[in-house]
This record gives sequence, structure tokens and C-alpha cells, in this order.
Amino acid sequence: MLINFFKPVDSFSLFAKKSNPTIAECTKAEAHLKNKIDKVENILKEHAYKRNIIECNTYGEIKLRNKTDIINSPNDWNLVAKKLMSITSHNTTAKDRDFTKEISKLSKSLDKYNEQAKIIEKNKTEIQKKESITSLKSEIKLREEIKNSGNELLIKAQENSDKLALSKISMTAIGEFKPSQLRAINNIIMLSDKINSKPEWLQEKGILRVPGNNKDIESIAKVMNEGSDQEIKNILMKNDSHHDIFGLIKNQFGLALTDLEKSRICNFSINHENRIAEDNYRLPSIIKLPLSLQKLMPLLINIDKNKEINKMDAQNIAMVLAPRIATLEPGKGEQIKEMKEIGAQTKIIENFLAAIINHHSRIQNRKLPEVPSHSKKELAPLNTSHLQASGNLEIFV
Repeated sequence: MLINFFKPVDSFSLFAKKSNPTIAECTKAEAHLKNKIDKVENILKEHAYKRNIIECNTYGEIKLRNKTDIINSPNDWNLVAKKLMSITSHNTTAKDRDFTKEISKLSKSLDKYNEQAKIIEKNKTEIQKKESITSLKSEIKLREEIKNSGNELLIKAQENSDKLALSKISMTAIGEFKPSQLRAINNIIMLSDKINSKPEWLQEKGILRVPGNNKDIESIAKVMNEGSDQEIKNILMKNDSHHDIFGLIKNQFGLALTDLEKSRICNFSINHENRIAEDNYRLPSIIKLPLSLQKLMPLLINIDKNKEINKMDAQNIAMVLAPRIATLEPGKGEQIKEMKEIGAQTKIIENFLAAIINHHSRIQNRKLPEVPSHSKKELAPLNTSHLQASGNLEIFV
């Protein structure tokens, strides 16, 4: 029996014509599309059961017969469709030809619906980001009004609220990271070790800002993202281009950042923007920063320490990294307005990054006061016989 319900997706066509769809419209189009996908999958499921291509496991999940992979996405059902077509595609009877055409049509529809689902998801993400920045702007405005109100109780309540929010966002949960992001963090550490072994690189003019060879960076990044630790060490040993290595640092930092980490850095940045003039305001310690930024900070501080030679001070470093953290992305709406919003958010992040790099760089550059000669005492040797070697300890934060 041939399928006769394949008609133009009217609701999606109408949705696609809208320049600024709402979340409600996205959800409605998504539900309509899901119904169509379910219809196709149910027909494929019926054919596949009849021909013993699929079966249920002990948990009631559908899988290919004699395979362990669960079938739960349009792409998975497309594999089922291809297996069904392979059964009858070589036969020449009219019934088999009709069946092959039907399955082929179902497969093409799944491809089309899959692409439409991606468009809806992209629109939803863009809308949520716009709503997020609108909410942040409202929060900034409210804080300014509270600050200028002169009401001590309100001001104190806002300060306590800020402290509570920062204490929550300072805790980095490993569970929020995907394996690829944890790998990227590990890669940042390995790249930093490579740079530390060649301190002269930190004195190169425009380091971190000047791009490397894109082709070389892509080939090394592929190994870093997929290879073993030994393969990564081998390829890093072969590459001695400082601009390539610093290009990889930027690449891996972008991969390591989670959406939650970006949001945390944005919160730190807004808090910094609002409270920088306050006497009791303090920048967060490195241990309170999101994990990706924590692991990158020692390198950024070392670059800043060589700013007289490399011309890359904290502000220049921040200019390079801030666009990778900004959570807004250009959409299809009012481009000039969007560009202004993205620019404003990026500048707030840039100011915070510059401040935190500069602050911790200054702390590390401080010299301890010398002990006056008249107060120095002869110290007895320290008895260490009771201590046992315990190897290298690393605090994971």
C-alpha cells in the first residue's frame, strides 16, 4: 500500500516565513513536526517487524535484530529504511518496486523533517539568548536603581543576594562537562606545559593575538580531539610554531567552555561592572572561576608578565578571549541592534577578564619584604625523618 499523507508541511512553511518567531510558535511547529516524524517511524516499524529486521530488548526498547544499538532517532530509522530497501531493491515484481518506492519516500521525508527540526531548534536557541540578554539588562537597571535609591536596607539586601549568587556559581560540577569538553581542558594543560618549556615564546610580539597556520592548527586539533595522550605529545613535539600552539590554545578554550560556564563568566562580568566602584568589592580568586578559565589563567598571567616585550597586556588578552565567551550570536532579526547588544556584552566580559588577569598578575609579581638583618636568627635544621614521600599531589578544582 502506497503512502498518501505526504503533503506540504503547512505549519512549518508558515513558521519558516516568520522573521522573528516566538517560543510558542517554535513549540507549535515542533509538535506538528514530531507528529509527522512519528507517523513515518510507525510505518517503518510495522514493515521492519514483519521482515524481522528489528526486535525489542528486555527493557522494551527497539533495536536492530542481533545488534545492541537502540533505535531512537530519525537517523536510526533511516538505517532501518535502508535495510528494508536492500531486501526488495534487487527484485523486479511490481509489488516489490512499489514497496521500495514507498520506503524510499519515507526515508527522504525523515531527512527533510530532520533538517526542519534543526531549523526550529536553532530559532529556539536564538530566542532564548535574546530573552536572556533582555533579562540581564533589566537586572542591571534594577541594581542601578537600588544603588541610587539611598535605601540602605535595599542596598544591603542586594549585596547579600549577589554574594549568594556568586557562591553558587563558584562551584564547578564535573557532571556538567561532556567528555569532549573535559578532553579540551586536559589539552589546555598539555599545551600550557609545551609553552612553559619554551619561555622565549612568551616574549614574542603579539602572541595569542597573531593567528597561526589554519591548516596546521586543524590537523593538530583533530589529533588532540580524537587521539591518545601519546599521539598528542608526539604531534606537539613535531610542531615548533608558537603561533600555531597559541592558536590551539584559543581553539581548545572555545571547545572546553560549557554554556553554564559562559553564563557564570557573564554573571561575574556584570557583577564587576556594577560594583567596581565600591570600596568593599573584591575580584574572585582563581579557584572560584569556572574550570576552563581556571586552567588557562596561569598562562594568561605569564603572558601579561611579559607585556613590555610582547605588547600583550591584560586588556589585549581579554580582547582576544571575550568573543569566545559572549553568549549572544547573530540571528536573522535587526542586525544593527543585535550587533550593538553583542558588542556591549563582549565589552563587559572583556573588562572583567582584563581586571582579573591584571589583578592576579600583580599579586604574583609582589615581592615579599626582606627581613631586616638585625632580626635574622640562626635556624636549626628541620628534622624530616618522620616524614614519608607521598609523591606529587594535585588539587583538582
